Amino acid sequence: MAYRSLLSTEPLRAAVVCLALSGAVFAQETAPEAGDRILEEVVVTGTYIPVLTEEMLPVTVMDEQAIENTGAVNMPDLLTHIPSIGGFEFTDSNYGVGGARGDVAAVNMRSLGSNNTLVLLNGRRMVTHPSVTWMSSVPVASYNVNSISSGVLRRIEVLRDGAAPLYGADAMAGVVNFISHDTFEGLRISGKHGWNTDTNYAESEGQVSTGWFTGDGRSHFGLAASWYDRNHLPLSELDELNYELDRRQLEGIPEVWRGDTQLRNTSLFTPWALFETGQLLDDGRWARSGTWHVNPDTGEIRKGNTSNRYNLHLPTWVVPDISRYNLVLTFNHEFADGKEFFGDAFYYQADSVNQRSTLPIEEGLAFLVVPPDAWHNPFPGRQVLISRWRPIDLGPRVTYVDNDSWRVMGGLRGETGDWDWESALLVSGASSSDHETNRISKTQFMDSLRVNGPEAINPFAGPGGNSQEAFDAIRTTFTDRHESELALWDFRLNRDDLFSSFGNDAGIALGAEWRREAYLDDWDPRLDGTITFDNGALFDESDLLGRSARSDARGSRDTWSAYSELYLPLIGEANGKRFAKSLELQLAVRYENPSDFSSKIKPKVGFHWGIADALSIRGSYTEGFRAPNLVQLNQGTIVVRDWGIEDPMRADVTGHAVDTGDTYRYTTREANPDLQPEDAETRMAGFVFAPRDGALAGLRLGADFWNIRAESAIGVTSNREELEQDELLRSEGSHNPNVVRADITPADQALFDAWNAANPDDQRIPVGEATNIITRYVNLESREIQGWDAMLEYATPRTRAGSFRIRGDMTRLTKHEQQGISFTDRVRRNGKPKTRYSVSFNWKFREFNASLSMRYIDDFYLTSLWQPGEVSPGTYDPDRDRTYWDVGSWKVYNLALGYNFSSPGDSKARIRLTAGVRNLADEAPPFADQPFGYYRWVHNPYGRVVWLKLDYAIRGEWE
Repeated sequence: MAYRSLLSTEPLRAAVVCLALSGAVFAQETAPEAGDRILEEVVVTGTYIPVLTEEMLPVTVMDEQAIENTGAVNMPDLLTHIPSIGGFEFTDSNYGVGGARGDVAAVNMRSLGSNNTLVLLNGRRMVTHPSVTWMSSVPVASYNVNSISSGVLRRIEVLRDGAAPLYGADAMAGVVNFISHDTFEGLRISGKHGWNTDTNYAESEGQVSTGWFTGDGRSHFGLAASWYDRNHLPLSELDELNYELDRRQLEGIPEVWRGDTQLRNTSLFTPWALFETGQLLDDGRWARSGTWHVNPDTGEIRKGNTSNRYNLHLPTWVVPDISRYNLVLTFNHEFADGKEFFGDAFYYQADSVNQRSTLPIEEGLAFLVVPPDAWHNPFPGRQVLISRWRPIDLGPRVTYVDNDSWRVMGGLRGETGDWDWESALLVSGASSSDHETNRISKTQFMDSLRVNGPEAINPFAGPGGNSQEAFDAIRTTFTDRHESELALWDFRLNRDDLFSSFGNDAGIALGAEWRREAYLDDWDPRLDGTITFDNGALFDESDLLGRSARSDARGSRDTWSAYSELYLPLIGEANGKRFAKSLELQLAVRYENPSDFSSKIKPKVGFHWGIADALSIRGSYTEGFRAPNLVQLNQGTIVVRDWGIEDPMRADVTGHAVDTGDTYRYTTREANPDLQPEDAETRMAGFVFAPRDGALAGLRLGADFWNIRAESAIGVTSNREELEQDELLRSEGSHNPNVVRADITPADQALFDAWNAANPDDQRIPVGEATNIITRYVNLESREIQGWDAMLEYATPRTRAGSFRIRGDMTRLTKHEQQGISFTDRVRRNGKPKTRYSVSFNWKFREFNASLSMRYIDDFYLTSLWQPGEVSPGTYDPDRDRTYWDVGSWKVYNLALGYNFSSPGDSKARIRLTAGVRNLADEAPPFADQPFGYYRWVHNPYGRVVWLKLDYAIRGEWE
């Protein structure tokens, strides 16, 4: 279906009026002299008051040179060098249907979840990616950082403290602010190519940037365009541990773990069918009379089950093909009265192609029954249920994802008396079209079985037994479309000398913001109930094999907010003393009033105590929150036909297939409009040691200890939990409204009467059949995460040998607990390593520079692979008396060398050549018992990547 813009125009009109009025009301008192040039705006993440000292804020900064030294182009490869950023929940290797796929990446600070990290572009929030991903069956919405070209960035700032009082919802774990150039002058053309020395992996990037001032320097135009292309990486080109699915005896598996059947991940769904003769009964139950299979060696049909297995990774790509385009336009103009207009426009478009194995036909996905009179039925007159068949000649499932986003922002800033003010209007949108080929329509499959001729589909033949015309008859594609939009208006006012605090200037910032967020899910007609499937005994709203039905949905939210921030220097230059050089407070509060839940007021209190010129202590207490995302509140109903759900109140009594779980049962997943925000408290305390002079000048050492406690985390109930809750409530005279039951029939009553008469110690309350089980997103219990960050940096003064800089950053996770579940301690569990750190060494000598860096990710254990008792190697859990598989630590080295071929004083034209290697030692990702043989949210399979970059620049200075 087609929709117009998701955003209402009335609030947008009001925002435009506010923007215009802000320029008219606040007039500049003194105009600058002609010829003054616009300077790049100073953006400090974590405060709206420029005078607030950087020692007060726990901010990690990656500048332009550090970005280039990593050799990374994609944001996940770049941001993994910042240890406080955990594993990526959104990645371009996502292949499951129904969630975000393609060129996507989302930041996950503190391993608290990507939906708890706010992402800003030049200090204002980005639009959320239109597709969600599913974490623990809960839809998670986040920001696609791959939509930002690394080539236009001036720096990246990561605020490692809670920031909801300043920036609003989503900032519980922290803030990532991407800051781009806005007054670039000159022309820069660059090209980069990287390749793996052993595989098909290769990537290329090209960029053109230009900027110029006009007239007397009051206006500036900027333009940057970039293109990125990456080859796919077949899984078959990786190590044997990644590609082979039967890993029980492979080299690299410790002796104590060899032979473990959990390491046999080959599929039971093979190109040679397993099927059953029998009858499909009116109640949807299959009455089996015999089991048969196709012999892979002879093609004969033989009686009995089969132990055949298949490596489904044969056609799989572990990294997709990606083509990406970015365009950035900037414009700044300073008026004669001193006010400045600033604006930018960003556009991003990416196409990705990925492929994976053919989807099997199996009874767990659908009852596809061969009619008695089907042309290829080897048992004429009898029904045949296809239990397992992977028709590989249909071809691999090929996924085409088109992601795009855009943003237009314009604003005014100026001064009125001693006050600085700024107001801006931003409109942004994103869309994703997910198209997958070589899928199977259940209706078309049944129609093909009924064709009276040899061209009918033949599930009883192995590979090569069907023509492509037969496969064309069952083949279909699906296209899911998603959209998201954001409109935002804000007004900011600050002054750094509001009043004197013991002789020191106190600063203040005030602001108001309105934003409107909207989303749309438009599912394929074979999913949204337009085209359904009915085989006579079982009806399904979904006609696509392997996908559950779901309704189209849309939702929106308006949020009005206001904030204030006060900088209060109780001790400063005017009254500083020994052991008390400074004592500064940051006091902030934010009021938010969303349209779909109650308003929130959240405070922040921070302090900075300068004990000496070189040593200071800082700390803060912040309250934050995360609003339920729009999908959790408005998601269309997902209809699932689940197998194996036993009704504890009826299974023993009736023995019916639907009650014992021996057939399909209707279940639905629904949004919950009554969800409440997740609230959080963040505490942080640390120190900074940074001598300004003497032998240790250039040294900076710091550590911060942090704790985050969140209440009402959003989760989802299970079908089993809903049925058990219904049983409990009925024993108390009530019932669970999420279990929908039919009226008790006379036959039901007779069965319950008989059971109760025969089982006096196990009396059952008579209930009707459960016709639907509804699961909803709910607010769960609390979780707590804590740890510490450390940083060491030393920069030497320029010497005859050049200048040197060494830096190290570390994050240590010491607690990650979730109440209300059996496992509470998540440290080192399933992708949450205890320690991450990065170290870099940089040397600059005249026109030459070199960088050697290393990043380390600690080991962790997997709960999906375990052995009873205590064995080594592995992580032993004494409570459950089992040992879990350890995913080893990973250490990756990077090297970059650069040279400027001309001196900045010789010519305006300069050429710079940079060469480097990512993963210098070609360290393979540690083995994990996962589909690709590694933990893809933490590690990557790229291996050693050699890269070259050539820059040609004509501009005033070399950056």
